[in-house]
Amino acid sequence: MKKIVFVANSSKRYRYYRLISDRIKDSSKVIFPVYPTLALLLGAFKKAPVNEHELLDSHLRRQKINYPMLSKYPLLWKVYCFFAYVTERSRFYHYYAIFSKLDCETVAIWNGQKQPYLTMVKAAEFAKKRILFFENGLLPNTTTADYAGVNAHNCLPRSPAFYLNLPHAKQSNNLPTQLVTRDPHKKREITGQKLKSLPERYIFIPFQVPADSQIVIHSPWVHSMEQMYHLVRDAHKKLREQGRTDIPHLVFKEHPSWPGNFNDLYDLDECCLFANENNTQELIENAEAVITINSTVGLESLLLGKKVITLGNACYNIEQLVLHADNETAFFEVLSSLSEWQCNETLRLNFLNFIATVYCIPNGWQNMLNEPVDGHIDAMVKRVFETDELAVQIKEATPLKG
Repeated sequence: MKKIVFVANSSKRYRYYRLISDRIKDSSKVIFPVYPTLALLLGAFKKAPVNEHELLDSHLRRQKINYPMLSKYPLLWKVYCFFAYVTERSRFYHYYAIFSKLDCETVAIWNGQKQPYLTMVKAAEFAKKRILFFENGLLPNTTTADYAGVNAHNCLPRSPAFYLNLPHAKQSNNLPTQLVTRDPHKKREITGQKLKSLPERYIFIPFQVPADSQIVIHSPWVHSMEQMYHLVRDAHKKLREQGRTDIPHLVFKEHPSWPGNFNDLYDLDECCLFANENNTQELIENAEAVITINSTVGLESLLLGKKVITLGNACYNIEQLVLHADNETAFFEVLSSLSEWQCNETLRLNFLNFIATVYCIPNGWQNMLNEPVDGHIDAMVKRVFETDELAVQIKEATPLKG
């Protein structure tokens, strides 16, 4: 039987993993690798046996966004980068020393895209362990566990034929229609950008957290919210100049989890409105379409039956389900044809039902800490051992992602 070790990075996740591990018993255990090892100290003086730029590239780009003052001073930035490399080398050898001694084939790691989780993943791979990635679920009140990865790396097939040809597609009668409200960042100030009445016709463009891995890792050509704003605004303006009178207004909203504001953009164009204090679900429900890089709002918009345009890598980038643009020219063409394009409704329902009934594990992992649900734990055990319907469907899918 497969053996798995759950790597906890917080007390809450330790408790959650224990619920699963206790059900599997002798085939698993949970570790909390915060204790120092000799490898942690010696690792600072050795080069990691993996591509160190892969360990730090996304992290350093994220830090430039979070702390722009760092990169404004070249000497300070060099010092910071030096210590960042030393830190990750130490972490790599620390985790490798732990993982290489584990009697298991698989380790479960949270997220796997940010530091220190990315370093955990690289160390586990070097120790020849398979990775099971945990993350908050794609749908409200669900949990994800995926051997391929999270977000755009997950195992969901990208071929429309997979979903259209499902022999007995399960239909969920309770696809979520009430979206989860995101709490604002504790340092975020109220901007006063609230629309008392929404335009009769508009396209909704939700901003994402600029330093999030969805932007830093999964957005190949749109690297900032300012760039996204000007991209959409310029294409909108060009269409108006061509005499298109059917183009709706543009309504933007800053992400509540980002403490900064984009004040310089608020009054640049009378056709570009900001609705930072408006309810996101209301903005989606009344929009004709939603433009996103790859955010959860894009998936939520599909739940609410809206047309979606994506600009980055997303697990729902599926032909006939959404419109996708991977450069400025393609985006202009997509926006030009938006009014004529229609989503394949059968594909939309089959895709969402597959996520709801097969891919996502019902109930958020946090809820299990107070009231464990046997069905959730049982589903996780099947996911670990790849005996659930997802494993069967994915193995039969050809090709998996194209």
